[in-house]
Amino acid sequence: MDKWPLLLSYGVSILALILLVYLKSLSFELILDYIRLTWLFIFSGLIISTLSEVRKLIMLKKDKLPRGNSFLELGYEDYIDKQKIKLNEIEHRLQSNYENRADYLKVWSHEIKTPLAALSLLSQTKEQIPANEVRHQVDIASYQLNLLLNYERMADFNHDLEFRQVDLLELIQDVIQKNMNFFINKNISFQIDVEPVKVITDAKWLAFIIEQLLINAAKYSSINKIIKINYLEGQLEIIDQGIGISASDLPRIFEPGFTGENGRKYGAATGMGLYIVKRMSHKLNLGLKVSSVLQQGTTVELKFN
Repeated sequence: MDKWPLLLSYGVSILALILLVYLKSLSFELILDYIRLTWLFIFSGLIISTLSEVRKLIMLKKDKLPRGNSFLELGYEDYIDKQKIKLNEIEHRLQSNYENRADYLKVWSHEIKTPLAALSLLSQTKEQIPANEVRHQVDIASYQLNLLLNYERMADFNHDLEFRQVDLLELIQDVIQKNMNFFINKNISFQIDVEPVKVITDAKWLAFIIEQLLINAAKYSSINKIIKINYLEGQLEIIDQGIGISASDLPRIFEPGFTGENGRKYGAATGMGLYIVKRMSHKLNLGLKVSSVLQQGTTVELKFN
């Protein structure tokens, strides 16, 4: 059935010969001679070609890739080899993502136990429990849970974007108000120099980015410190007076799971917050730059394009 084009071509050649014989008034014996001389070669070629393809089909059913003979088959082989390479790259990337996710879940499960254990101890005391201490532990647990949920959402990030005009100052104030208990616990104050300005972005994800940056600034600052928030010519700056980041750690702070010297020294770090911030900043077309001096502080710059 696959060889009908060849059979059709053979039939057309016979018809052409008949037409030539008729037009030239030649003997019709020429047609019979043509058929007698060619039919054996035609059908032998059909049988050999069919047997060759049957052999290749049998090899394919046995999960073996036969070597191609024609340029077309060689082209298919080259295409399949390229697809194998792409498939291996995808498989490697998926495996890496799975391992990163598994590692993060291990660290996250450890971090979420800290506020839960503190709440458990508070509930066992017979004395009256300070409400601010309970709220602080609940906020830490909520923060870790929110971090995990946003990490999971990143897999389908593009479908969760809604760009519109956002009042930057109002958004910053909302973020500070939402995490006020965390900042009060360390007596952190803010110096905000942001005039009312509208930026086109996704409000929810920008709020998450700023929240991560402010919480990091507060987390690695000692008590009674000031965090400065400035906005000028399309650039938002968050400046803290914290412990800073070592020069060796600074190039790696956006790597997934990287906690660095500060994470090892002060604990309570999953190494995923800044990784998510970097990924989201790229999606929102925000320029992100971090500079720091050890024991002096850190400056984070967000550039709105």
